[in-house]
Amino acid sequence: MKKQFAVFNLDGSIVRKNLLEIVTSEMINRGQLDIGPGTQLIDFFNRYHDSEKITEINKQAIEFMFKNLRKGIDSEVYDKIIELSTKHALADTYLYTRELLQSLKNNNFFLIAVSNSEMKLVGSIAKSLGFDAWIGKYSFVENKKKLDGKYDILKQTNVEVINNLIQKFGLETKASTAVGSTISDLEFLNLVETQIVFNPSQTLFKEARSKGWMVVLERKDMIYGLMKQGEEYVLKQTNV
Repeated sequence: MKKQFAVFNLDGSIVRKNLLEIVTSEMINRGQLDIGPGTQLIDFFNRYHDSEKITEINKQAIEFMFKNLRKGIDSEVYDKIIELSTKHALADTYLYTRELLQSLKNNNFFLIAVSNSEMKLVGSIAKSLGFDAWIGKYSFVENKKKLDGKYDILKQTNVEVINNLIQKFGLETKASTAVGSTISDLEFLNLVETQIVFNPSQTLFKEARSKGWMVVLERKDMIYGLMKQGEEYVLKQTNV
């Protein structure tokens, strides 16, 4: 019997910040990145928080980060940064998606995390949240126990990887779920039967409105569920 699955965009749909921003802050805290370039990176992430070109944004950020690390970073130090970054990420998550994730897990869904960030960090956070599989865009290359700025980029699209997982684990798109926040999530949102558009960018909201998908907004301790009625979205539920 085939199993349902759920796909979540990790950055912005579960964790409130871009994962690379969290790593940058931890590098500053541990003296691996000077405050000047570190602050520039944080400002960069804030400026392009909802950008539709997040893959290119993160690529630029990674190159800038390693340029300012000068001699790179020891693998053991980076592993510690990953550990601390994971703790910080888990302490700053959205309530709605964390509860949805747990509910789907309790119902035996196969859980897939998607992120445009670095693979080791994505894996650490995804495992802590109980995901069964995860997709990261970048993998840092280790050279003599040091990360010196070289990295590999995932050549497959997220949907191609998800389709491989569907085949490998015998998953079923019918009654499966996807949660996304930007237009880059559209491909995997279209893959499943139930779409939840969470705190969407303007472009994704327009797409969701044209398709009648559910939209959920979370602001501080307020959650709003919006459902389409005719040509308009109406408030269906709130909780405080």
